[in-house]
Amino acid sequence: MNEIELSTYIEKLKSEFINDEIGQKLIQLLLKFQSKEKEIKSLKEKLHNLKILYDIGKSISSELELKNLLEKIVDSSIKITKASRGVIILGESVNNIEFFIAKDSQGQSLDISKLRISGSVIEQVYESKKPFHSHYLSQDKIFAFKTSIIDLNINSVLAVPIISRGNIIGIIYVDSTYTREPFSLDELMMLEALANHSAIAIENAQLYQDLQQKTLEKERAERLASLGKIASGIAHEIRNPLAIINTATYFLESTDESNDPERFQQYKIIKEEIKRANKIIDDLLGFARGIKINPEPIDLVQFIFNILEKLKNTSLLSKFKIYFYYDVKEIVVNADKFKLEEVLLNLIRNSAEHSKDKFIIVINLRLKDNYALISIKDYGEGIKKEHLSKIFDPFFTTKTKGTGLGLSLCYTIIKQHGGSITAHNNPEGGAIFTIKLPVYEKK
Repeated sequence: MNEIELSTYIEKLKSEFINDEIGQKLIQLLLKFQSKEKEIKSLKEKLHNLKILYDIGKSISSELELKNLLEKIVDSSIKITKASRGVIILGESVNNIEFFIAKDSQGQSLDISKLRISGSVIEQVYESKKPFHSHYLSQDKIFAFKTSIIDLNINSVLAVPIISRGNIIGIIYVDSTYTREPFSLDELMMLEALANHSAIAIENAQLYQDLQQKTLEKERAERLASLGKIASGIAHEIRNPLAIINTATYFLESTDESNDPERFQQYKIIKEEIKRANKIIDDLLGFARGIKINPEPIDLVQFIFNILEKLKNTSLLSKFKIYFYYDVKEIVVNADKFKLEEVLLNLIRNSAEHSKDKFIIVINLRLKDNYALISIKDYGEGIKKEHLSKIFDPFFTTKTKGTGLGLSLCYTIIKQHGGSITAHNNPEGGAIFTIKLPVYEKK
């Protein structure tokens, strides 16, 4: 006899034995039995949930690749709550989101550019560092009339913070439609437990990522040193013939009395190509000699605003929207303003050149552990996995035109400032370049 049948049977007995003492005692025994049955069922459910959390904990703690880890966390959040959608946001604030992954109940990835979730809920969790649990959004005074809630037919929402060392590093968000009951307190507790597991796993994955990056930087520094020596010798050998060709071209042009437009156009092309070749040689010698910098205190907030003002009317960026977010009013670094501007311009142009359909570039500036972090995010084609370890190497390029020295120079300039520059793919599409510079401390 199942629980429903037992309840029906008890109700029937109540009507039959209204004044029967033995019957009433029988009903009391059955009610106690029913209560124990519910307790046993509840205990079984809790043990089942603990087993699920244990298996999830094992799975995510063994994953060291950050993107794969975040995918697993989203899958787990949907599994333990039976949600319609699951989302993980990784970042210290709404304006400093580094990763954003979303899936539906079938495990299919959702297009982040078209995803609509409640920004008010996310902001509230970031500000309070506390979970958000809404049973019936349609009855909530704040959220009932939000268009995203109405259009998506959302019934219930859970959002819990991921907290590491007392700081919020992200949010796990799930929602459900009216096809199921609202999220329960047990499901909230399960999601909070997942967030606790996730905080440790994410920290481990980030440490592993940092270790990989340091190993990569050491290998790259060794390659650059070797290439610098070779480049120095080659550059001097090429410069002399170029000077002779340049002089001969000027002589031929000045003595040419043919007035042939085609010939004079060819002279112009030769001179432009010599100029370009000399620029490559200067860059090569920069590697060999090391780039000299003249640092001075610079407020990065104003500095980046000035750069964006210069870019406003350029043809390449005319169709782009560039968003600049910063979490403090002033971040001062000791840097060569001309060299740093060269790096930022190069990265912004690079983002624009690799964007296809979504003409948006997002620049984030934040302070972390006495370092200034500048990230430049686009929504283009991204970087192929096999290219990620090579993109800062001299002469590596995927462009049909280009020397492959642009990003190498960026890398060298930032290293000269005592900083670092990294690149990874944006889960929303495109790439993210992050510059890390030590904050200026007045002596």
